[in-house]
Amino acid sequence: MSSRSRIIFLFSILAFFSLSFSNAGHIYGVGSQELEITRIEYLLNGKVIPFSCEPISAAQLSELLKKIPNADERLKKSVKNELNSKGLKMFFKLSPMITSNNWDYTLPSTYVDLEEAYRYYSLPSSIDFGGEINISDNFYGLIDVDLKREFSNFYIYGNESNVPHITSDLGIALNGNIPDVGFFGYQSENIGFRIGRQKLKWGPGERGLLLSDASPYYDSIGFRFSTKGRVPKQLNYSFEYIGIDPHLTDEEFEIQSDSTDAKSRIIYNDRYKTLIAHRLDFLFFDSFRIGISELNLVGGKIPDLRCFSPLILFHNNYYFGFTNIMGGLDFSYSPFKNFELYGEIAIDDIKLPSEQNNLPNAYGLLFGAQYGNKLLSFYTTLTYEFVYTSDYIYNRNLPYLKFTNRFYNLSLHPRKESIIDFPMGFYLGPDSISHYLKLRLINPPKFSSTFSLEYLSKGPYTTFNGLVKLEDEKIRETNFKISTDLTFRELFFKWLNLNLSANMQLIGNPVHFDNYSEYQESMKTTELLFDLRVGLNAEWGW
Repeated sequence: MSSRSRIIFLFSILAFFSLSFSNAGHIYGVGSQELEITRIEYLLNGKVIPFSCEPISAAQLSELLKKIPNADERLKKSVKNELNSKGLKMFFKLSPMITSNNWDYTLPSTYVDLEEAYRYYSLPSSIDFGGEINISDNFYGLIDVDLKREFSNFYIYGNESNVPHITSDLGIALNGNIPDVGFFGYQSENIGFRIGRQKLKWGPGERGLLLSDASPYYDSIGFRFSTKGRVPKQLNYSFEYIGIDPHLTDEEFEIQSDSTDAKSRIIYNDRYKTLIAHRLDFLFFDSFRIGISELNLVGGKIPDLRCFSPLILFHNNYYFGFTNIMGGLDFSYSPFKNFELYGEIAIDDIKLPSEQNNLPNAYGLLFGAQYGNKLLSFYTTLTYEFVYTSDYIYNRNLPYLKFTNRFYNLSLHPRKESIIDFPMGFYLGPDSISHYLKLRLINPPKFSSTFSLEYLSKGPYTTFNGLVKLEDEKIRETNFKISTDLTFRELFFKWLNLNLSANMQLIGNPVHFDNYSEYQESMKTTELLFDLRVGLNAEWGW
């Protein structure tokens, strides 16, 4: 189906629902300002949010705000308006952005460097249109058709703008994998269900270890419920069934078809890769929460009922040869108002003395602290976060059993295939040590700003290595990143809804984050890379 046919098809769906239904709900995506302010309000009151899963619904957010009587009135009004919205809400956005940078990157034959992939996917699309469908009081749907440049076209024909490139034959080089966000579901205060495509995030940290927002999106079916009690005060359950692109190169398929890595003689090389994840959050006190997560990665076969039964313990079900299971534990604790401690541990494999397997230890650690305050109408937070990932976390020798979310990009202007393996957990994968400091300032809804500094130490192990021991394992590369973001909303006239955004990133001593693509020699001799972006955004809804 061509890009034009897809767009017509999506508009047909919107038109059908607008004629058939009315009334309903809303979902706040990962990192939305409403959710961030709610989290800060809890911080200021010495409380923690009882669950650590995003996105969340307007019904959930409204319930959270009931526990903070002195919460910002602007936030309460915004959430109330979403709860009272009815029918079909259409929107159209223009978001042109120009960039200036000294990056020099040539796409490799197949695998794209992670740092470069993040640079492309962090750019907004130049044009968005679609609609939010509100049905009855709890059903909702959203289609956001985002038009952006083809992936390869962005690197080959200049990365100075996010505006689609017009080719020599007057064609427009648009990314045909649309939309990045599109889902439908049911949401209430205590139960929720959705199916579709959007970004996901589990865990209390800025960058998660198990299911993070490093990937631009996941295709998933999600389910959640919550209930209250005495001990714990509140229990929240979350479940995700995620389909992952099963595309393999010829070399990878040959490795996947080799059963020597399996505990059985059966070869699992069917074109399927699926992640089944479930999670429990226990709120013991208003100031203390514990979360337990488990991820079951199934590759090379269609998952059966044992693989995704929502309430079983995956670890005790031994599916040799076609699964990789990882568990996690995290917590949030506010010892007093304005301050919070949080942490997370991810365990891919821990070899006990009684075990006979030859899998190496693989785990990750995260610890963070956050201070917040409100001065006049400005929210301010200061966050420090430490992350350590061991050499072999997220890894296996079989391609389908690596904890990566593969994006297969096919560009037509020029014609080129490329592969990106986004980590499901920490955004830089295994063998990483990160110290991260972030200052955030928000005056909702018109102004927000962040400043972050990261010191990174990266070893040679990546998900491309498998479980092979490297000879140069002690060689590590270090770099630092400085980023700043500014956003001004509703400039000039309110009806115009014009927003201005600016972003600058500096990277000292750049390193590459996989074993296939490397920076050009000119980049390797550059001690400091910069990327400056300035953009306007105008949005109209009806």
